Amino acid sequence: KEKIEESLINLNNTAIKKTNKLDNCDLAPKKLIDFDTGVQADLMFYVDDSRNQQGLTYALDHFYVGFDVGSNQGDIVKYTKSGVKVDSTGNIGIGHAAGLGFRESNGRIYVANGGGSNPTHVYEVDFNNKRVTRDINLEKYGTSALLAIDNDNDRLILHTSPGGDNGEIIFNI
Repeated sequence: KEKIEESLINLNNTAIKKTNKLDNCDLAPKKLIDFDTGVQADLMFYVDDSRNQQGLTYALDHFYVGFDVGSNQGDIVKYTKSGVKVDSTGNIGIGHAAGLGFRESNGRIYVANGGGSNPTHVYEVDFNNKRVTRDINLEKYGTSALLAIDNDNDRLILHTSPGGDNGEIIFNI
């Protein structure tokens, strides 16, 4: 515990390097430390939005946060590394927005609609033009959809459950 506290003191006395070329912000100005385990995390910023936050992806030096706004609509908001809101898609038909992933090969964000009773759909989103460009119907794989993008192999990794939120989890690539 003394070593962790000493490290914390050393961190607080160390100048934070500005490395974000987009907004020249101080990255991770605060440290979160669990003294029982020694686990340390950087606090980048608080999302200043009271809506139902769901998915998250990081691409091109920005964070993209998905919000479920109801009525099968979602909103994706783009933030700098210091939490400055840059842009938003506004409400678009992406469902629950439970999972977001960025595909480098085409510059699009992919969104899984999530939810234990929602048949699986993955939406391809052109963030810059604020629209869904493709609805990939994957209902045959169940519900509770989440996703990841494997950019090394240009693949979609899909997490679903044929039995809802409490059912067996399956992965498809």
